[in-house]
Amino acid sequence: MIQKKAFLFSCLLISIVVFFFIGCFKKNENILNEYHLNVILKTDQAYIVEFKIDDNMFYYSSENKNSVMKSSFKIFREKSIIYESQYELDTSINDYRLFQHKKVEQIAKSLRFELQEQDYKTISAAAQSFIETIFNSSGIRKKQVQSIFYHLAIINTKMRSFGRNASTYECLPHPGYILGRAYFWCQEDYYVKVNLIKNIYKIHPELIKDNKNQKFLSYINSVKNDSLAFDKIYSFFIDKQDYLKSLDNIVARNNSLSSATAVSASELDNGCAWWCPLGCGTDRGCCGNYSGCCYYTSLLCYIHDAVCTNCTPRWFCFSGCVPD
Repeated sequence: MIQKKAFLFSCLLISIVVFFFIGCFKKNENILNEYHLNVILKTDQAYIVEFKIDDNMFYYSSENKNSVMKSSFKIFREKSIIYESQYELDTSINDYRLFQHKKVEQIAKSLRFELQEQDYKTISAAAQSFIETIFNSSGIRKKQVQSIFYHLAIINTKMRSFGRNASTYECLPHPGYILGRAYFWCQEDYYVKVNLIKNIYKIHPELIKDNKNQKFLSYINSVKNDSLAFDKIYSFFIDKQDYLKSLDNIVARNNSLSSATAVSASELDNGCAWWCPLGCGTDRGCCGNYSGCCYYTSLLCYIHDAVCTNCTPRWFCFSGCVPD
């Protein structure tokens, strides 16, 4: 049953995986798309850059030492800081990806700048344009600048808090990030084209036999928006609270193992158990044949696992060979 659900869910996500960065950004048309980046410092360990949009001067710095990444994102207006966020990440910590969303939420909640919702929309659009520019620049190592995604998530989480209960700061981590296959994204900010989803159902009409897909197809046929946030899509297949609880359970389990006995990092896996919303990473249809919970699947990976049932040819299956 778990394998069947994983397969059905995989078909829906295949094009989302392939077109990971297509349609993700919601741009503010008033933001200048072209501006000059003044690179102050660029080494293997550090990257410092500034750029100006209208009356705002943006300043981003990132430094990597061993496993620790420290970064800062500041905005100056008339030589005064109107926005600033700091982020520190230690990748040597077990399961560090599983709780970064909480850190993003906490930082967003702690921001005390006198900015309105429109100000954060402007800052968000500028940060997105900045990301597009530096990732299209030659000679830039992505590791140097990947922390900008955490800052963008902080800005967007703060922006989404307007008009809600003042205590509501939510960032549901994208499953691609949890599995180490994407930069950090809040699902609420990751948009997918509705027509892309509709085309998937046309290509794979067998999906409609599944009750969850029937409900989701009915929903997307009724929406008027051109795109949907990933958290809305994900909610039709995995309950939000089940997803978050599974992350907490994994961290608690591995912390318990660490304190109970001396184990290596490789032994601290995600621990597939009843809390895994899409089954296990070793289930056919779950991308990669990895230990622990399955969070992100694709049809391509399901085909790979199916071919590898007979382990022929073994070199093609590599470590993903799963004989019956």
